[in-house]
Amino acid sequence: MTNFAILTGKTLAARIAGFGKVSATYAKATHQLAYSALNHVELHHDAKYMNALFNATPANYRNALVKWAVAFGKVAFDPKAGAGFTYAKAKVSDMPGAMKISPADFVKDSTKSTAEFDEMKRLESMIKLFREKGASKKMVKALEGVQRMFTGETAAPVNVVAATTVIKARKAKAAATAPKAAKVEKVAAAA
Repeated sequence: MTNFAILTGKTLAARIAGFGKVSATYAKATHQLAYSALNHVELHHDAKYMNALFNATPANYRNALVKWAVAFGKVAFDPKAGAGFTYAKAKVSDMPGAMKISPADFVKDSTKSTAEFDEMKRLESMIKLFREKGASKKMVKALEGVQRMFTGETAAPVNVVAATTVIKARKAKAAATAPKAAKVEKVAAAA
């Protein structure tokens, strides 16, 4: 179990404010060290500094370091062999590319999907899946309606009830013996 002082109030606020600076400095320092170690591989065909950096890097940052180094440098990584990084003579390095992006940012960018999302293809597969799994007819019809809406097809004709005439009686303001007047309204009834 780790022992540390619990921070409160102004001390906690100051430490949190300083933590952002430490994080930014850490990312910059990691990029500098990683690039320098990769440059050593480029110049001397020796991955010893990449391995030393890997071993010194916190476990949650190691994956980013490995992906960045393998993408930009003449290195391979095999954790099962025990050697970690090794020089890969046949690979082509991209040192200018490695200078442009830090290991942490490289991993963030590489997780973004490069494929476009095809809405219609996804909708068709959903309809097919719903039919196969025995979804209710209402749900399948609803999805098919969405599909028709996007493709511009018109749905099956809807029965529309014609407008009907409704007569509402209203009280006459004149004498009590006067006949009641009628007001005529057009009302559209929809089914």
